[in-house]
Amino acid sequence: MTSTFKSYAASIRAMSFLLTGSIVSQLIPLLLTPIITRLYTPEDFGLYAFFLSVCSITAVGATARIESLILIPKSKRSIHSLLSLGYFFLVAYVMIVILVMAGSSVFNYDADIKAVMPWIAIFVFLSGSGQFLRAVNFKRERYKIISVSDGIMSSGIGLSQIAMSLLKLPSGLMVGNIIGIALYNLFLGLNSLADISQKVSFQRMRVFFRKYVRYCAWGVLSGFSSRVAQESLVLFMFFMGSKAEVGYIALISRLIGLPTSIIATNIGDLLYRRLCDKKRHEYKGEVSKAIMLLVGLSCIFNLGVYVIAKNFLTLIFGENWAPATDYLGAFVILYASSFVYAPLSKLYALLNMMHLDAIWQLTWLGTNLIIFGYAYLYELPTLDLVYIVMIKQSILSILGVMYVYTQMSKTSDD
Repeated sequence: MTSTFKSYAASIRAMSFLLTGSIVSQLIPLLLTPIITRLYTPEDFGLYAFFLSVCSITAVGATARIESLILIPKSKRSIHSLLSLGYFFLVAYVMIVILVMAGSSVFNYDADIKAVMPWIAIFVFLSGSGQFLRAVNFKRERYKIISVSDGIMSSGIGLSQIAMSLLKLPSGLMVGNIIGIALYNLFLGLNSLADISQKVSFQRMRVFFRKYVRYCAWGVLSGFSSRVAQESLVLFMFFMGSKAEVGYIALISRLIGLPTSIIATNIGDLLYRRLCDKKRHEYKGEVSKAIMLLVGLSCIFNLGVYVIAKNFLTLIFGENWAPATDYLGAFVILYASSFVYAPLSKLYALLNMMHLDAIWQLTWLGTNLIIFGYAYLYELPTLDLVYIVMIKQSILSILGVMYVYTQMSKTSDD
């Protein structure tokens, strides 16, 4: 464990700006949350969680997973061609989203949902653009720029949400989120002018499209299945339960998921980046080290966050949020396992095996739908539903870790 940690610590030091930015970008909204929870009700957070769920699902197809391809080529022309292809697809996708929403009756479900609809297309475009710009800067190893941009986005979101509430403006949580992502895009864009201002080559775009269309198709299917599965609990409870319960879950997920967002995500990015520079027979050793590190950190961070939240949640966030503590155990079970699997799932792209990831994600979604059907028919209590979903998903994550390791071992032996 010690040698594993030292191995990754050496690489992380080279990316210290990126890691620092990730930590700061997650801590800023966490520190601002006690203020925001006193300005907005659990029902407001429930609607905000619904908005983010719809946006995250819709945004999956916005990039066609081209942002991960930007990390592969070495020439500037190839990087720019992939970036151009990505933006071309993004604009077309957003136009389709607007047309679908305009003709859909789902968004007329109630007045609150109708009010957030205009912001969805804007969020999708800014989210996709931000992923492209981040990938370009990551490829160029501009970790300081990425770090600062993460801090700008998170502080922009939190401060804007507070300002929207104080100004009594509607949809404050949603609008604040849009402002923060817009600032993120602006900063990354200004620092990437040399990469995005080159002449567009439509011929090279066509070449890359033909080369990676299969990868993109499987990647979008996998990502869409993952997002729908991930957000399905929020969507089910929003329509079948109460907005307050959705708000409680959103807060707990935000707290317990913090280590995964900060540490596990960066280890996954680092592992992917390291393997891109190594030969296939070296994959097994690197993945073994990563699993050991992730398991150890998962135990430390998730138990730590659980103890703190269990004892101080109401004191920090207000009495209105006391019922949220009932969901703590379920989310610890989920994030303890996903802390390990989520970073490893990125390795399917390295081996061009996105279809395997898609199968796993579809299994996640399918089992969720079965549980929701049972809960609806037999009026299962909300707390029982949450625990069943989290335990089931934890089992799938453990199986996923075992499968990724097996595939990497086979690759190393070939």
